[in-house]
Amino acid sequence: MNIFTQHPRSVGESYWEHMGVALSFAGSLFLGSAAALVHAVFPFLFTDTSSSLIARLSKRMMNRKRSEVLRALRETHAERFAHLGSDAMRRFKLLEEFVDAELQRDDGDLPAYSRAATPQL
Repeated sequence: MNIFTQHPRSVGESYWEHMGVALSFAGSLFLGSAAALVHAVFPFLFTDTSSSLIARLSKRMMNRKRSEVLRALRETHAERFAHLGSDAMRRFKLLEEFVDAELQRDDGDLPAYSRAATPQL
């Protein structure tokens, strides 16, 4: 496999799509870095620009990761569950909703692993 396309394919993108996403992150980080440099000299300017940017980029990255996980779950398991009938598909949908909800949590919201945190299928 081509080293230029291996990673982009692993996240469901073409080389060019991945380049666009990576460049948009790079541009945001560049602007955030510039704001932090100005803030270092003039602490009354850009007081929350860099921290807000980091939070937005983190959320954006987690949403991308969530989409990857859900896509992989559907690609690898949905067809298997479909063959088992409507009850199995209902359980698969519950699993999908649970995974989606867990992936949307903030790190501070993540509980320690417990059986109570798992869906009842």
